[in-house]
Amino acid sequence: MGIWKDYICFCRELGYDLKNSFVLFPKDLIVAHKLAYQDVLNRREQERRKKMQQEERRAKRLLKKYRNLYAWKDNRFAVVVPKDLLEIKEEGHTLHHCVATYTSRVADGTSIILFVRDLQSPDKPFYTMELQKNKIIQCRGYSNHVMTSEVQEFVKRYESRVLKKIREKNAA
Repeated sequence: MGIWKDYICFCRELGYDLKNSFVLFPKDLIVAHKLAYQDVLNRREQERRKKMQQEERRAKRLLKKYRNLYAWKDNRFAVVVPKDLLEIKEEGHTLHHCVATYTSRVADGTSIILFVRDLQSPDKPFYTMELQKNKIIQCRGYSNHVMTSEVQEFVKRYESRVLKKIREKNAA
């Protein structure tokens, strides 16, 4: 009975006609269940991929716009805007923190993810910063370590020289 119940749920999800006795009472329930289950998995995967592509397109447009607003450096560190969502995921993987789970928020514009880089190793992940409404929510290093005093001072300068100006411009 459990297999039939699962099968009916799959049929509903797939939009099959449950008034049709051929669908409702298949000749071989086990085979029908397996086929319906595979169809459900395929459909879900297609929807997941489509959602990811849409998010990637939205995020790329936003990140391109952010490049002119948020990129900044001093003589030791730089704030870098990621190129795409994959770069954000790679950052999280390399630094062993959860920024990869923020990609939907980046795509819908509720969070801005920026990379803090040491100019001596500009391509190497160092710290990851999250902004919301042009305020720094967090800035984390490897395994979510808090900022060193040097990075903290840099982030304070970034806040006053870049983010403050953006907030003032948006308020005007």
